Amino acid sequence: MNPQQATTLLSQMLGLIEEQRSQHGESGVLRVNDYICAERLERELAVLFRQYPLLIAHVSQLRDPGDFVTAQVGTMPLLLNRDRHGGLNAFINACRHRGARLTTAPCGSARAFKCPFMCRVRSLFPTWRWRRIRWSSCRWLSERGLSGCNRGVGRSIGTRA
Repeated sequence: MNPQQATTLLSQMLGLIEEQRSQHGESGVLRVNDYICAERLERELAVLFRQYPLLIAHVSQLRDPGDFVTAQVGTMPLLLNRDRHGGLNAFINACRHRGARLTTAPCGSARAFKCPFMCRVRSLFPTWRWRRIRWSSCRWLSERGLSGCNRGVGRSIGTRA
């Protein structure tokens, strides 16, 4: 800052102090309706999250096959991953059956994603595949009084593309 700018700013500040005012705008009260109105929320979600591209992850976060990132975009939980062919995929981070999150981790590396209720596995391809289920992989369901996995140890359920 040169001396002339410093002198100008100092005289402006002294003038504001003398007049007992500031450079702040008019103060006011915000309406509560702006924060609780469902219609306004829908309009904002439509404009902010559905009309424009969004930056969700940097390519360095999805460098290797199996790398994934989760994000909440508006009201939609997303799961982005790099498949074993190097392609990028984006999914809704929820099982189609009960809506349970496929993963709650913010990022990481995984060969597959499994629904906690049905033990349905989503592989690194963007299709659902049934896999061989072992009871030990669903033990936590039993401990919580929930059901959803076949309890036949090692029972094969087949494959679906």
